[in-house]
Amino acid sequence: MAGILKLATAQFAVGPDIRLNLSKISAQIREAAKESCELIHFSEYCLTGYPGIDIKHCENTNEIPLALNEISNLAKENSIWVIIGSHYFTDESSKPLNCLFVYDHEGRLVAHYDKRVLAGAPGEMDQKHYSSGTNAVTFEINGIKCGLLICHEWRYPEFFREYRQLGIDLLFHSFYDGNISPDAYIAEGAELGELISGSERGNAANNYLWISVANTSKAEQAFPSMLLHPDGSIAGQAQRNKTQLVITQVSTGKKFIDPSRYGREKITKLFPEGILNQSPQIKFYQR
Repeated sequence: MAGILKLATAQFAVGPDIRLNLSKISAQIREAAKESCELIHFSEYCLTGYPGIDIKHCENTNEIPLALNEISNLAKENSIWVIIGSHYFTDESSKPLNCLFVYDHEGRLVAHYDKRVLAGAPGEMDQKHYSSGTNAVTFEINGIKCGLLICHEWRYPEFFREYRQLGIDLLFHSFYDGNISPDAYIAEGAELGELISGSERGNAANNYLWISVANTSKAEQAFPSMLLHPDGSIAGQAQRNKTQLVITQVSTGKKFIDPSRYGREKITKLFPEGILNQSPQIKFYQR
């Protein structure tokens, strides 16, 4: 059965101050609600800032659950679903998990996804700060089955295929590919942005997926937030380095050219068991 969803793919300049980030998130939630959007999708680590870039390391304070409670209230007050990037600790000894939380229009936490593939060698980049997640996660809105990925996972096409096999139509992919110096942007950031955008478009077409791509807009931004059609074409795209919402409509009943269809149906399932995390319960460990 076809589903229709009006959504906002957000971008703003993520920074190290949770309260300042929260104020920007709140403003964009209200803006999206005024435009009658039913869901708003934010970038990776948009609540806390990125460790090693915005902040030195992941802190375990009560600021995060308090801020998430405010976001839950905003979702309910504005009757809008919210996908938000943050982290959380599960115990005293483990590194935190890089996570996307999904709140429905009544403010309930209905799903969460933990980043599974961390960038860098052991002790470097992502692996210096986080623990790895394990499961694919799906949820439904307006009859549309959705999945979640985080940043570096764009490099692994098997994840897109896995979600296709799990029956999703819409993928929410949150990134942090910004806060790049002008020289670094010229040297490699612009090319990386083209590579990521092209890869997302290819994965949309290869797997017949709508893909919402949300990125921080802090200059220099490698690529802007966008929504992709299942044929890889761009449905809507923000301006680079600008605080904006990309407001679009997903309609799973709309048909697109799909040359990969017949070959894709013959491929043996990579994940025959299906790996789903169906529990939205989160316990915040506090030192």
